[in-house]
Amino acid sequence: MFVTIYLTITGGCDEREGVLRPSNTMDESYSIAFIGDDMSFTANEVWGILRGLETMLQHIYSDDCGAKIIRKFIVQDSPRFPHRGLMLDTSKHFLTIGEIHKFIDAMAMVKMNVLHWHITDTESFPYVSSTYPELSDKGAYHPEVYVYQRNEIVDLLEYSRLRGIRIIPEFDTPAHTQSWGNGYPDVLTPCHTHDKEENQILGPVNPTNLTFIENLYHEILSVFSADNHIHLGGDDVDFTCWQSNPDITNFMQEKQFDTDYSQLENYYMEQLVEIVKSSSLESGTAMVPIVWQDVYDNGFRSDKEVIVQVHKSEGWKKSVEEITEAGFKVLISSCWNFSDVGVGDDWRAFYECGPWISKVIPSCINCSSEKSTLVIGGEGVIPGDYVDDVNLMLVSWPHAAAIAEQLWSQERTSTDDFGGRLSELRCRMRRLNWNVQPVNGAGFCPA
Repeated sequence: MFVTIYLTITGGCDEREGVLRPSNTMDESYSIAFIGDDMSFTANEVWGILRGLETMLQHIYSDDCGAKIIRKFIVQDSPRFPHRGLMLDTSKHFLTIGEIHKFIDAMAMVKMNVLHWHITDTESFPYVSSTYPELSDKGAYHPEVYVYQRNEIVDLLEYSRLRGIRIIPEFDTPAHTQSWGNGYPDVLTPCHTHDKEENQILGPVNPTNLTFIENLYHEILSVFSADNHIHLGGDDVDFTCWQSNPDITNFMQEKQFDTDYSQLENYYMEQLVEIVKSSSLESGTAMVPIVWQDVYDNGFRSDKEVIVQVHKSEGWKKSVEEITEAGFKVLISSCWNFSDVGVGDDWRAFYECGPWISKVIPSCINCSSEKSTLVIGGEGVIPGDYVDDVNLMLVSWPHAAAIAEQLWSQERTSTDDFGGRLSELRCRMRRLNWNVQPVNGAGFCPA
């Protein structure tokens, strides 16, 4: 059977743009009409065509003889949330570019559009900086093997762009910076304690540190200029080391912070946000920072353009309500942490949780549409503690599709109905020779 496919992009292209890039405002809506021998795709932008092609592939089946069959269908579709992502951690275990490519392909298959790249952490600093080369020379697991060179990052950004997926990097501070100190020990706070594990936090009051951060982020924003969002981290700040340092104690007194070290964290985050915004404006792009929920919980209120990622599981529904009530945009990750997922039908917990405002926030049923739109989507979080090239796909897929559907679909179906479709997706992934796990007990994938 031969099918003639017609693609129509009604919005056209901005000739001033040298390269089309996915963004937080891209239009991913599309319609498909498969009637007779003609299949027509219509979308306002090319991103809608990409999403529609994935829908078309879902309608291709094999009959008992192995022949390919495309079912006739008509669909008009659009995403519920503009931000639908997954977080990858490449600090605790290094992930090769090839494996990240495969991961991005899986994301595209389920219409996800944001790869949140948690590049650095306490354990290693695999990003090769031209400004501060010893960050990776002494902070990576291996200065040549387990690092990401600039040309590799540029190629990865292009690979994801062609699939309509944004890459948002995260360089987490002020905590989780022990690997930074391997090459540049002066950036860390000198701890006057006996616990070396506490010496993992950046010094927030040293003026040279702010210069260091400013120079580094100027480079980072140049490398990752394809998107106007960047994640600044800000979680798990342990104040023990700061409390032990007399220079910080004196600074606290000068600023009249008393003994409230959350104010010191806010001081640092405000400086960091300003550095990022100022550096990005030099390149003509207004950068939007994203931070972990801890930053808001510790009192940050100064800039409503900052997006807050809610990741704590306890009381997360109330947190979403409170943060949006304060006027901040929110990403939800609280019930989508892959540390809580094992094997089999653990995907059910993912599917049965999500940012359904009228259900998870009862007092927000009658909220204005303005506040409802402050929830801009969410991300699944894949910590790197027990994940490397060997099991990345196995741990993540097809379970992550449960998150993807929650963030894309306007309506919910039953969990069992989704489970059947998840099995079909798993078989499609297996036919690509991807190592992804079974989801519904015993069974097989047709050839």
